[in-house]
Amino acid sequence: MIEFETNPSPSFNLDVKSPLHNAFERKAIVLDLREGAIIFHPDQKQDSLYFVKSGVLRSLVNRGDTELTRWFYSAGDLAFSALCFLHGAPSDICLEAACPSVIMQIYREDYNALCNDFPEFKKIVNDLQTAFLSRYSLHNDSVKMLSRIERYRKFLAEFPTVNHRVKVMHLASFLGMSPDTLSRIRRQFKDESSKNNPTAPSNCG
Repeated sequence: MIEFETNPSPSFNLDVKSPLHNAFERKAIVLDLREGAIIFHPDQKQDSLYFVKSGVLRSLVNRGDTELTRWFYSAGDLAFSALCFLHGAPSDICLEAACPSVIMQIYREDYNALCNDFPEFKKIVNDLQTAFLSRYSLHNDSVKMLSRIERYRKFLAEFPTVNHRVKVMHLASFLGMSPDTLSRIRRQFKDESSKNNPTAPSNCG
């Protein structure tokens, strides 16, 4: 079996007593999103960074009549279009709330001001961006090299809070399989869990 190393990812979690936290809170715009709300459309130039406080954001692209899920961002993650924010090019992604979510939005000028006042903030953001690009590359490799069930197992390890908070069709697209195949794999995992721990309460997500 091919194994992909899973490293702990950095998380956006500022010390609430720090001056940086207070400055960030003053500049951030709180977005309280319902499921399906879109905060970023294709062909826009991204002028903000989005920090997920709770819930799940989904990045997606449309290829003709096909919608593809590229990534899921959960609490502590930074959601952004690398092509857009880092290089100023129009993005091809859409950012959508996959479930009710709370997002902290920081405009580019406020991001630059925070970086000037707090050099550690720039390092935090750079670490989050680097971690995402690394995870994204590894995910693309895993879709090509791992079996479907191995992909799902890897997903459970790396996205522990996402599984039952997003639609099956969106998760199946992310994992490179059909919704029916994903549902079958989920049942298999549930059956295995029940056999291994018959006294555990049922978790219907």
